[in-house]
Amino acid sequence: VISLILLIGVSYYLNTRLKKPLANLVVVSRKIAQGNLSVDMGDDKNFDKEIFELSESMKMMRNSLRNTLSAVIDSAHQLQNASKELSNASARLSEGANRQAASLEEISSSLEEMTGNIHQNTDNSINTDNLMQTADQTIENIVVKANDSMNKAKQIATSLNEINDLVNQTNILALNA
Repeated sequence: VISLILLIGVSYYLNTRLKKPLANLVVVSRKIAQGNLSVDMGDDKNFDKEIFELSESMKMMRNSLRNTLSAVIDSAHQLQNASKELSNASARLSEGANRQAASLEEISSSLEEMTGNIHQNTDNSINTDNLMQTADQTIENIVVKANDSMNKAKQIATSLNEINDLVNQTNILALNA
């Protein structure tokens, strides 16, 4: 009978001092494992020293996990914001690159047009130079012919003067006769 009472006493002690607190800690650890970091650890005043230390360790683990998870969430938010900023900057950079490409196309088109104008002006200058050389030669020919005409006109004037002299002498002779 004493053994039975002793056995019932030990059983009661194990049930109240060990089994219930351990069962409570198992429930709490399962909830933490499922992601519930706000789980209440319960009243640990009735725990023995080892179970109390285990309970305190689980509280510290829960708080540490809560802090770590909070830091991860904060980092995720910061990463999300940085990603948005990077995306916006990338979009602005792309827009700027597109504008520069359009400007370069316009510049290229203008340069091609200017090059065409320069070639045309060069051709016109060469044609003008050829025309000037032809005009210069023509003017030189005109000057030579004008000089020849002047010389011939002087010769004609000289001949006319001689003819006039002869006519005058003939008139004098005819009057004298």
